[in-house]
Amino acid sequence: MTVRRRRYWPAWTAGLLALGLGLSGLTAGMDAALRNTLPFVAGSHLQTATPLPGAPWWSAAIAALLCLRLPAGHARHAAWRGLPLALLPLLVALLLWRLLECWLPPLAAATAILSTVLLHTAWQARDPHRVLGADGLRRAARRALQDEDVLPCSLLRLQLQGPRRLPWNEVLPALRARTRRGGDRLTRCGRDGAALWLVSTDAHAAETISEELRMDLAGVMARHGLYCRLGRATQAAPGGDVKALWDAAAPG
Repeated sequence: MTVRRRRYWPAWTAGLLALGLGLSGLTAGMDAALRNTLPFVAGSHLQTATPLPGAPWWSAAIAALLCLRLPAGHARHAAWRGLPLALLPLLVALLLWRLLECWLPPLAAATAILSTVLLHTAWQARDPHRVLGADGLRRAARRALQDEDVLPCSLLRLQLQGPRRLPWNEVLPALRARTRRGGDRLTRCGRDGAALWLVSTDAHAAETISEELRMDLAGVMARHGLYCRLGRATQAAPGGDVKALWDAAAPG
């Protein structure tokens, strides 16, 4: 079973990226541009400021914390709301310099943090209508469509609609209960969709599972004022096309 989150970097990924940037010197050009652009920095003693001990390590920790706090980004405008947090390390550095007349943190660390959080925000702002996190499902489907022992296979696509934030923590357990066999797969698709790949499941069994899923989710739908649309498609012969099957299972 494969369940993947969409457009999400774990904090350790952001931390490692910031650490790599801080140690590699790749941000040296950005540092120089900032020093030459900011009028109150150019020509000051900051040009010869030495980095704090362990600066790459604590900059990595700050980048990880900032990326952890960024919004999930259900749409492009929601993802870009994290930009103020991306600018926070540089603003803090400027404030400390004004107060203490020294550069804390050094530009190299602040630039590494800023670059990491901006990359994270851009990653979150990708097209929300793409099928995200479904690589495992697609690979499993391609393998299954070449294996006569697991055919027929069925694909179920589910789409939730409602005025409130979708309660995936209540929906996913019901979906997981339907994908317990070794070849089955479950994945999230965008902010409001999910897909189930079911091996050894013919069209009649897929229809039955669809109806059972509706009943399983009826309580959740009623509590949150949601509406659920389901689509399904079945492939019985080997050699089918995954994309065609995906399109055929569009929720209707």
